[in-house]
Amino acid sequence: MKKTRIAMVLALSAVLFAGCASGVKNEAPEASGDNPGAEAPAVSADEPFNIILNAQPTGFNPLTTNDSMSSDINIQIYDTLYNRTQDGTSYEPNLALDFPESSEDGLSATIKLREDVSFSNGEKFNAETVKFTIERIKDKEYGSARASIAASVESVEVIGEYEVKLNLSYPDGVLVAKFAHMNSAMISPNSDGVALMTEPVGTGPYVMTEAVAGSEYVLEYNENYWGEEPDIKKVVFTVVAEASTAISRLETAEADFMPVVPLTNVNRVKNIPGVNFVTSPSSQITYLGLRTDTAKNPELMSNEKVRQAMLMAIDRASYVETLEGNALGTNSILPSTVFGYKEEAENYGYGFDLEAAKKAVAEAGVEDEPVVILTSTVQATQTVAEYIQASLKEAGFNNVELLPQEFATYLDTAKQPNAFDLVVLTWANVTGDGTEFFDPNLHSVNSSQRVQYKNDAFDQFVNESRETMDMDVRLDKLDAANKQALTDAVVVPLYNPFNTFAFSEKYENVSILPGTYFKVQTFKLAE
Repeated sequence: MKKTRIAMVLALSAVLFAGCASGVKNEAPEASGDNPGAEAPAVSADEPFNIILNAQPTGFNPLTTNDSMSSDINIQIYDTLYNRTQDGTSYEPNLALDFPESSEDGLSATIKLREDVSFSNGEKFNAETVKFTIERIKDKEYGSARASIAASVESVEVIGEYEVKLNLSYPDGVLVAKFAHMNSAMISPNSDGVALMTEPVGTGPYVMTEAVAGSEYVLEYNENYWGEEPDIKKVVFTVVAEASTAISRLETAEADFMPVVPLTNVNRVKNIPGVNFVTSPSSQITYLGLRTDTAKNPELMSNEKVRQAMLMAIDRASYVETLEGNALGTNSILPSTVFGYKEEAENYGYGFDLEAAKKAVAEAGVEDEPVVILTSTVQATQTVAEYIQASLKEAGFNNVELLPQEFATYLDTAKQPNAFDLVVLTWANVTGDGTEFFDPNLHSVNSSQRVQYKNDAFDQFVNESRETMDMDVRLDKLDAANKQALTDAVVVPLYNPFNTFAFSEKYENVSILPGTYFKVQTFKLAE
């Protein structure tokens, strides 16, 4: 049994390392930074660490929220059974003591738990906690953001106070990855899902002590935390939607950390004295989703030739050049840092061919058909949406409109049928596993229904990618799913952005993981 457990983890590490080394058109950078200023003054542990959020979080129940702003806060408050490693190539136990021990047939997995963990309100973490959390994830009435996390789990047995047995409907090759996702963070059996949205209670290093909805959120050290005490004892998240204003706060030292520097503002941030600008590889992908029969203009969008023309109209390589080395161009939906990527995927789908696009538009007689592109008002998203709008007009689509919306509204609209035709989306693959892109984003049953893609063959490839622990089979199935979606012209990758962030020189060891999240507990005061 021990051999099965270790082999599974090593196989995953090997494939992820291979993915990182695979060929793409550009090389992802090692973490690198600029340091233009003089030596920063020392900072005390009592000073608040001020973080900028570029949009408002939707809430703090980790099971029901999945936007990046909420996750940035939740990951400081809650813990998962497993963590993705700092380099993004594997996983490590967190609230679990070790990796799952699987039965010979792969239909059960036993997990032993830490015995020294309490919630911030003093309640104990134990096997009942795990059972309760997984059952809430599976409960359709609870409103889990990622019910697919527990899709393989038929039931949870409490074997002892600190040991659980998961009874599975199939051998789950993604089990550890899924239980490293913030949407599987452990919540107390005594918690109320609605109350957690404003009053979070977790086992992590910080607890929320103040909140001004849509404006500011204050976290302080959790005295009940089971792990190492962090250097930083107080964290203040401030919502600053306008990028120029956010950067001004860095310039005046009102902010210590900007987790996302818009690519169009990199040069300005690089020149701020006393501030480090850093780029590092990410598992994030910014992509365009194309609706078909549930589009605002379903007759137009159900025409595959028209969708192909739209994709051929977009010179993605030229747009990536405007990002000045802070993103990679790719033809694969899965970035090279994600398990499931194969180099062959760079040849899938439809490349830029403006003349072919113009010809297809003219032949279809759709020049004046209305096209609506949904975008958030986040600067990076709106900028690429404007580029797509201009590209489609150049190809002969004369009636292309943008539908820009504030972030929370945009997330809601993106799930509604007949509200738009195209949508610009970004997905940060926290787990580093391709199934965990396709399942929640494109699967006809399990996804968030933003693209509302329906293809039985695609669904089957995704299902088969998760229902085995044979990593070679999983890799082939994910590649097949990648090819199918690209061939169907329902999605196209725009670019693989790097993590681009900035922080005050008063701190060190500040990093963002490939899944685009960060843990303040690992940051240090500069010596």
